[in-house]
Amino acid sequence: MKELSLNILDIVENSIKAGADLIKITLIEDGDKLTVAVYDNGSGMDDKVLKTALCSSAEPDFKGGGGMGIPLFKKTAERTGGSFGIKSKVADNQSSEHGTVVTAVLFKSSPDFKNLGNIPDTVEAIIAGNPEGDLIFSHKSQNGEVFLNTKELRKVLKDVPLNNCEVLSWIKTYLEKQYRVFNA
Repeated sequence: MKELSLNILDIVENSIKAGADLIKITLIEDGDKLTVAVYDNGSGMDDKVLKTALCSSAEPDFKGGGGMGIPLFKKTAERTGGSFGIKSKVADNQSSEHGTVVTAVLFKSSPDFKNLGNIPDTVEAIIAGNPEGDLIFSHKSQNGEVFLNTKELRKVLKDVPLNNCEVLSWIKTYLEKQYRVFNA
């Protein structure tokens, strides 16, 4: 994928397919290092599915529900000299804790580092495609933090859906304004 935001979108789409109603995306820039973490409370993956998801073969396993997104994200992180990890806990009757955490560490000075891409567009697309779910987004660096929590928005909006065109436009503008200050 040409931009990291597309990798993030792909991971989130997997989370939504797994029934997640809460997704947390955290980007942390620390000097040359960028850490991307995506947490969800979806159904989780057992060891067999997890192994398939990490498979880096040339052929995606569409029959099993997996594509190339996770292996490509893993390869992207590793090519920059970084790392990739995925942890998952399957939903069961004994525990209410389940879901998946995908973490990638990338080094921005690497010639293989890909542009972060348009994060406001990505966040807007995630919310538009999953208006019933909640998203907590945070991007931190030495410049500050860009933050959005749809749970807080729901309190203000009450019965107005998050995928309402005016709401989506406001979210995108809100994030773009935060990024202008963040990148100044």
